[in-house]
Amino acid sequence: MIISFKFSVFELEIEHKILRELGEFTIFCMKAISNDLKIKEISNIIQIKKKIIKNQLAFAISRKYLTDDFILTEKGRETVKLFEFINNFNQQKIKIALDHYIEDHSKLLYSVNNKKFDEDSKGYLIKDNLFVYKIQNKFNEMIEKDRRKIKDFILTDFEKYKVTIEKYLNDFIFNINSNEKQKFYNYEFDDNSFIDELKNTGDRNSTFIPIDIPMLEVNKDITSEFLDEAFVNNLKLRFENYKYFNLINGAVSSTKISNINKRSSDKYLKLLATFTEVDIVKKFYNLEKFLIDELLFVDMKTTVKKFYETKFFDISKIMESI
Repeated sequence: MIISFKFSVFELEIEHKILRELGEFTIFCMKAISNDLKIKEISNIIQIKKKIIKNQLAFAISRKYLTDDFILTEKGRETVKLFEFINNFNQQKIKIALDHYIEDHSKLLYSVNNKKFDEDSKGYLIKDNLFVYKIQNKFNEMIEKDRRKIKDFILTDFEKYKVTIEKYLNDFIFNINSNEKQKFYNYEFDDNSFIDELKNTGDRNSTFIPIDIPMLEVNKDITSEFLDEAFVNNLKLRFENYKYFNLINGAVSSTKISNINKRSSDKYLKLLATFTEVDIVKKFYNLEKFLIDELLFVDMKTTVKKFYETKFFDISKIMESI
């Protein structure tokens, strides 16, 4: 069985309030000064009078980014390094992938270059739990609660700016812009192990997704004009052990079925049946034997019906493995 998870692609941009405060022109001049250019040389390059440039840099001097002689301070050099990092980062147009399902603190960031992603879904596609606008809100919440996630993501490709990133991390402003592209993670696993992992209850707002499982119910109406009630009840109990079967791997299910849906909900992932009644008979052929004399004087009517049972699948480990 393959279950496909959809990821939306976003372009990640970084801003910093210091750079907003200083402005592009001041940053340009500070960058030029860091390359050993004098105010006169800057004036000649950009064709702006020295007096105007000096007036523009007065704010940077008042904030101790520059000395009165227009020399970068340590604070100024750090700011130029910060500008270099943010400029390089934004020019590379870094793209991230975010899932449409997890809302809680376990939500993770993924690179679109992750080799486990595919361009198309190849199995059952999990229905969206989050729309794009809500994914953006969850991204903001995730960053505010735990900036280590975004730090680790950034350091993967920008290790040389490690000191700058760690110093200014808490003041970075992260923006994500939606991209039309999508990625898919196609998770393949054995039917039996999948069924075993399903839970009867789950918090739909965390890491559990609801899944509708096709089920078969076999009812036996057993009566007898000749045998006593205890004998008949014993037969009924034995058949009760084989009343419910899931139609994914044909396994017997608990006699206490919860979350029964006569029809599958459009909000859930609906699995298609892969087992038939004949398949179930073949699977359990040697499991239980009834002797002829036990059934000889018994009247038995069998009714069969199909339905869906909603169970819940915890996808946190899957997301962590990507």
